[in-house]
Amino acid sequence: DALPILLKEKAANYEKFNALYPGFGGFLPWFALDGKGGMTPTWDFQNRVPALDNGEMLWAAFAVAQALREKYPDQASLVASYDLIWQRMVANGVTVFYDDPNGFRTVTQLTNQSLPMSQNTYTSSGTPGYLDDPYEGELFTVAMYLFSKDLTPAQKEQLWVAKRPMLQKVDLVLPSQDAAAREAFKPNNIRIEEGSKVKKSSEDEVRITVQRGFWFSAHETWKYMFLPYNKAQNNWRVFKNGERARTHYASYVRSTGLWASVNGPITANGQNGDYFSDCGIQAIAFQNVTHDDVITPYGAFPLFLIKDGKDDTEGIAAGYLHHMIVSRQGQNCFGTTESFNVSGNSVAPLVTWDSKITTLVAAMQGNVDIITRGLDRLNVTDAFVSIINTEWGMVFGDASGEALSGEDLPFLPPNQANAVPQLLDDFTSCSATSPACPSDF
Repeated sequence: DALPILLKEKAANYEKFNALYPGFGGFLPWFALDGKGGMTPTWDFQNRVPALDNGEMLWAAFAVAQALREKYPDQASLVASYDLIWQRMVANGVTVFYDDPNGFRTVTQLTNQSLPMSQNTYTSSGTPGYLDDPYEGELFTVAMYLFSKDLTPAQKEQLWVAKRPMLQKVDLVLPSQDAAAREAFKPNNIRIEEGSKVKKSSEDEVRITVQRGFWFSAHETWKYMFLPYNKAQNNWRVFKNGERARTHYASYVRSTGLWASVNGPITANGQNGDYFSDCGIQAIAFQNVTHDDVITPYGAFPLFLIKDGKDDTEGIAAGYLHHMIVSRQGQNCFGTTESFNVSGNSVAPLVTWDSKITTLVAAMQGNVDIITRGLDRLNVTDAFVSIINTEWGMVFGDASGEALSGEDLPFLPPNQANAVPQLLDDFTSCSATSPACPSDF
């Protein structure tokens, strides 16, 4: 069986990196391959390390350990090597990232990555920023809330208090499918309303209650691929309404694609592309969205995660994915292309892990079931469900209470009439059907 061998190699490389750079405390900075089979911190992460990405890494190691425990019970040392990865992160999380009473830093600056933790000082890198978001940064927070022995109960409670200003309930209001205003598309017909009163959609407008996004990028829902938010119904129904809103907005602006933070398109070979964090839905975002003309295949990944009775959106997710990748240069030898402009005149001609693995993992329902069994084994599932229900219940009400606005509306599939224009020539030597592609792709 090749899998244990591969995982042993990965764990060994991780430990080699940790031995070379003990100052990181078991966390990973952004790194590059050194050409000698090892890893080295990238130029911009010398003596710096991020919390958000390590939250994802922590839960990934947790999932691997649990999967190995179930599938390879005779591989105790291998299980232990992956348990060590996530447990060491928990053990060192306060030292490396915590800034009392502000919470966990988004990025920490250390004195010397090559020295032991005891010889390092850990401070904010540049302008201080903290994991006070109710989005993907929550993965790190949850791990420390559930497992850290270095935080007091009051400090753990404060982690959630700090998030509350960004946990906001708003309504996306659009002209209805049948309204003349939708036919004569005008951006100012989209509006947002705040408040706690539930209002129903009408003949003239569609109203959907959502959790306000940072940019309302699909990237912000990454946490749903890891943790059992589907057991916390106060939160889960809000998540589903957010994806319902995403499809209605796409229909309104006549897009067969969806939005997520991504590398942006270029217009000429050799041009360096920029990373566009601000791809999303302006009306329900905190921040300015300046690239709502850029869509990406992985923008559909949250829809793959909803398999919940009548709310089964796997087919709708596949529809959006299909309509994006059948556009010119939408696929290549290595699968889906990074992103496209809705005008059809440019793409981002590269592939990244972010924009590919999300779709694949979400289509398999993420790691939620594996991680839930691990949480059950440690008797902390109820603690997770309880805190999530409490926090989202304070803003959106109890799941057993009144329905959210728009909860009765269908999820809308893409409309072929709104397809990305076929303006570009396809890739020449690396199109999805090119003879030059490897035969096993």
